[in-house]
Amino acid sequence: GTDAATIWTDLSHGTRPVLHRLLLQHSRSAEAWAERRERFSRSVAAGCVAGWVVGLGDRAPRSLLYEPRSGQLLHTRLHALLDTARTLPLPEEVPFRLTRELQACAALALAALAAPTHHTRIPRAVLPSQDALGPSGAGAPLRSHCEAALRRLQREGASAALLCILEAFAHDGLGQLAQWNATASARGGSAAAGTGHDEEAVELALLGVEHKLGGADEGGVEAQVQLLVQQSTDELRLMAMPPSWKPWL
Repeated sequence: GTDAATIWTDLSHGTRPVLHRLLLQHSRSAEAWAERRERFSRSVAAGCVAGWVVGLGDRAPRSLLYEPRSGQLLHTRLHALLDTARTLPLPEEVPFRLTRELQACAALALAALAAPTHHTRIPRAVLPSQDALGPSGAGAPLRSHCEAALRRLQREGASAALLCILEAFAHDGLGQLAQWNATASARGGSAAAGTGHDEEAVELALLGVEHKLGGADEGGVEAQVQLLVQQSTDELRLMAMPPSWKPWL
């Protein structure tokens, strides 16, 4: 049969990013377009970092919502917390969703701010390309937004508050997490019932969150963000994602 790499190539070549056109339609001027894209880029970075910290999985397109008034990307369906999606029979191997659609929009946002225009036509120089975020796979400004978001979460007051909220939700939501696994398994999805979300597993997961907030990784925030972005845009990891995640978009 056809191998995964061939299918991935066909899907990638058969689709092109279109979300940036939606942002353009909701902007009445070039200035509004640039501001909307900047807000979009910042919301993508914040969602990526916050999602990684709390172990938020199942970031399929159905779990994301574009809010047209603010131009921000919002996250819904916050059921797969504490790296639940990494323990499933078909695990999610990327830290967060940073696929071509989001890369193209974020890259356009950053380029638009540096490209003065007097109309809403998209400059050719900032149209999405196969490597929309630059040679490293993610533009420095987008990484900068991610680094700023991670530093804010790692502040003592913010990290303590987040851990308190997450611990309460984790213990109260054990049944919901197990129910999500059972439901996804029954529908033939990537989850499975009986993955053992007991008290011990929750405590270990919370320790993992605490480690992320502690900033104990070698290289500091910059190195951590670069590694996460590399993992999230790695085509081999994306090929292994569940089909319902639609990683080619």
